[in-house]
Amino acid sequence: MIEQKSTKVTLFVLYILLTIGTFIQTVLPALMPNLTETFTDMNEGKIGYIIGTMILTMAGAGIVMGYFGDKIRRMQVACIGSSITTLFTILTGFINNYVQLFICQIGASIGLGAILPVMVSIMADLFPQEERGKVFGILSIITTVLGELGGVVIALILFPNNWRITYYIMGGISALLTPILYFTKEPKRGAKESVLQSVYSTDPTLDYSYKIKKEDLKYLWQRKTNRYLILNFVDNIPGAVFATYAISWLMFEHNASEDAAFMGLIIVVLGIFVGAIIFGRYGDKKYKTDKKIKVKLGTILSMASAPFILIGINLTWTLADDASLFSNPVGVVAVLMLSFGLLIDGGIYPNWLSAITDINLPEHRSTMISLANFFDACGRALGAFIGGFLINTYNYPFAMTFASLFTILSFVWWVPSIKTYQKDYDEIQRILAKRAVQIQIVK
Repeated sequence: MIEQKSTKVTLFVLYILLTIGTFIQTVLPALMPNLTETFTDMNEGKIGYIIGTMILTMAGAGIVMGYFGDKIRRMQVACIGSSITTLFTILTGFINNYVQLFICQIGASIGLGAILPVMVSIMADLFPQEERGKVFGILSIITTVLGELGGVVIALILFPNNWRITYYIMGGISALLTPILYFTKEPKRGAKESVLQSVYSTDPTLDYSYKIKKEDLKYLWQRKTNRYLILNFVDNIPGAVFATYAISWLMFEHNASEDAAFMGLIIVVLGIFVGAIIFGRYGDKKYKTDKKIKVKLGTILSMASAPFILIGINLTWTLADDASLFSNPVGVVAVLMLSFGLLIDGGIYPNWLSAITDINLPEHRSTMISLANFFDACGRALGAFIGGFLINTYNYPFAMTFASLFTILSFVWWVPSIKTYQKDYDEIQRILAKRAVQIQIVK
């Protein structure tokens, strides 16, 4: 019972810290109109560059932190990262120009890189393979839905006239929760792998002592499914453009008020929420009879989302001054089409993450997730950079249409993973079965 409570505390704290991390990235687009008016050296494109650099910094730091997360106690790594993020988040509330904002946001991103790979590794040790799609779907919801909306709620609804308070609140919550990480217990590595569960249940004192080694890095990259799943970062470009510029697109391109733009964001983000739940659970349900269902779903969903997103972007409509979003039927259709497209797209992440954990050994997962997150971040950063450049050079519809076309390219990487996944999965199961015997012999 005590161990179960400790697990819940661990998950709760990590979930909150990840949500705050998403706040830090997503609140900038919400503050964009305010910041560009307050500081003469800022514009929409420059803020897009900050977001892109933040994403890359977080992912780069994550590779280092993820590697150490496979060698030492994972909670220590998360605690160090969260402390760094807390400091720079609070400092952001004191900035007075673009350069200071840039430095503080990059500093916060360094710490954020430690949390996600460590959390995914821990969750894989808390839940069996047939439940991970659902669990990672919840993770997606917390880090996208709550993160996207939370930053906007704090910035635009609670404190619309004082954006600095947003950073004080986020930094303060992080400061309160970070020390808890150091004292919480983490699960045994491989605790929920089917071939190891019987061993642990027979003798709870047994432990999985395998740690990552430098020579393992080459081995991980040589696994074909790893390469296909990691290099499939182009499907993040559209989402990054929408997340960064959705509110300003609605306000500047369609004359939406802040309230109308916020309502549009809620509807769109709701699509991601529903998609993560539906397709995450569906992947788990079918997993028992089809081990390749996660990569099959990724392949289908990556193609299916594009048409709806393209239609939603290119419909022509304009709201009257201070009018409700629902006052324009075409606008409602456009937002609903985007929402449905992102509903389909939202189902990719939990299945993608689940597939990566299934084809890697427990002592490799933090490293692989951080490496996958780095390439994933390249896609998001590229989206922010492309969006900022094309919006400044052309206009919003051109930028968002161009970005959405990248969803089709992701199909190229998903298809071959269907052929290689089963072989890599079977290899991992054979290694774990062998280690289950070795653990008992060592004892």
